[in-house]
Amino acid sequence: MKNGESDRFEGRGAEDERGIAKTCGRRDAREEGARFVNETFDDALARIGLLPAPPVTGEAGGVLYRGDGVRSTGWYWAWSLGREAVVASCDFTLLCSCEFSFDFHRYFAVRRERAGLLPPCEARAFLETRSRPAALLLPRGIRFAYTEVEYADEYCRANLGGGLTEVLGPVAAVLQATGERGAWRPEVVSLLKALEETARTHAGQTSRSGLSRASCASDELILRGSVDALMGQVLRMEGDRIGSVGRDDAFGIAAVVEHIRAHLDEPLRQEDFLALSRMGKTKFKSVFKAVMGKTAAGFVAETRIEHACQLLLDGSMAVTDVARACGYESPTSFSAAFRRRTGLSPRAWRRRARIAFSDDPQAFVRLAQGIKGMEREGGR
Repeated sequence: MKNGESDRFEGRGAEDERGIAKTCGRRDAREEGARFVNETFDDALARIGLLPAPPVTGEAGGVLYRGDGVRSTGWYWAWSLGREAVVASCDFTLLCSCEFSFDFHRYFAVRRERAGLLPPCEARAFLETRSRPAALLLPRGIRFAYTEVEYADEYCRANLGGGLTEVLGPVAAVLQATGERGAWRPEVVSLLKALEETARTHAGQTSRSGLSRASCASDELILRGSVDALMGQVLRMEGDRIGSVGRDDAFGIAAVVEHIRAHLDEPLRQEDFLALSRMGKTKFKSVFKAVMGKTAAGFVAETRIEHACQLLLDGSMAVTDVARACGYESPTSFSAAFRRRTGLSPRAWRRRARIAFSDDPQAFVRLAQGIKGMEREGGR
């Protein structure tokens, strides 16, 4: 063999080795992503009758869960970009009342809601920074249909140059009221709809073998690109919304919002807000209203009542304890504030919510929508 031919042969061999290594790396990443989905979702979804459809690992098409026909019917599909981000989409209905237990993880989510406990919306965003277990009694007959992308701290550090709260705290603060105002970029909605269609394609297969290797590979590339594209559009929205406010000031408001949510059981003082935001009184009032769409006092009142509703649904806490946990000095002041925002006393709201949970899922949806509307009106 001539030297030139030998060099070309060795070059092709090196390219083949790199290609094999790249293929193995992608396969390892897919398997790691599937394992992460299983670790995150299997136990929680099993409690409401959504069970993994084989195969559950090593597949480019994510992990599909199907209703067992006893507790639920429908599907839930999840795909993971390693441990950096998760795409989740579902359309299922509960056939009986179920307790849904799960752990909150630190993540930033962009979500399209078609049916569930919250009012339908084209898009909403939120930042969950608390790691804690939670349980919710879900009513028989309720339908859940949504698509969301959850971004973890690992994604932020790998792609955005900082931690979850550091980078996306201001974004969450800026976008919190966007869903209510209907100001989402059409590109965000289009990306969420496209992800939903991909999920439906996988869920529609009667057998996972119905998906070709090429189809799974193309979907994986689309999913990877969509995760980044969606984040890019969200960051553009942040710039659109901040306008003259500035990112540093938005970050200051994000710090205040996080402080409020973490200290609802304590007196919340304006002096602390000013120190956290590094603003004077006049500027703080103006910037908070510009970013959040409501006054700081309105936001505090809304958040306290929202937290009270969650505690009242639990049923294990007395109203006096709920009042204390939400920062009210007395049950009387708590009841008055609760009635102003919901039109009901705490005890009456708890009774109605229990009825809705046990018998009529649509009644709960109407109840939740009514409370949200009253909160928005009261916060202005």
